[in-house]
Amino acid sequence: MALCLVIGANLGSGLLAMLNNSAANAAARRVALGSLLFKLVGSLIILPFVHLLAETMGKLPLPKAELVIYFHVFYNLVRCLVMLPFVDPMARFCKTIIRDEPELDTQLRPKHLDVSALDTPTLALANAARETLRIGDAMEQMMEGLNISDARRATAGERAA
Repeated sequence: MALCLVIGANLGSGLLAMLNNSAANAAARRVALGSLLFKLVGSLIILPFVHLLAETMGKLPLPKAELVIYFHVFYNLVRCLVMLPFVDPMARFCKTIIRDEPELDTQLRPKHLDVSALDTPTLALANAARETLRIGDAMEQMMEGLNISDARRATAGERAA
């Protein structure tokens, strides 16, 4: 029973990673999907043998609580080693399932705004201030790009004063 709980906890952590990365970029969602699929495949492979493993592990001269811990470590280690040769095919599969978003001009996208910072108002405000300054710098560069002569700037400045 405890071994099934370990396997279920692994699947649950993979599902949690998928949910946590649902708003992230495509690469992060692909990593979470690949991890979940590897955990799912591992659980499907091991589940038919859980009773046999439980009987075999029950014969070991170790406390029952420690056996669950050792199973958790051993199961994840073996699962990772077995799945290692399949990383590239899984990456390709995940890339077909979750495609890259079309790239926008990097100057048009916010650089300092982060949805996860909304939980901390001071951090969110600091990020908003940084983004506002970045936009101001971009506006300044655009204004310089207008190539207005210094004489016209000086005249405009005198009128404003």
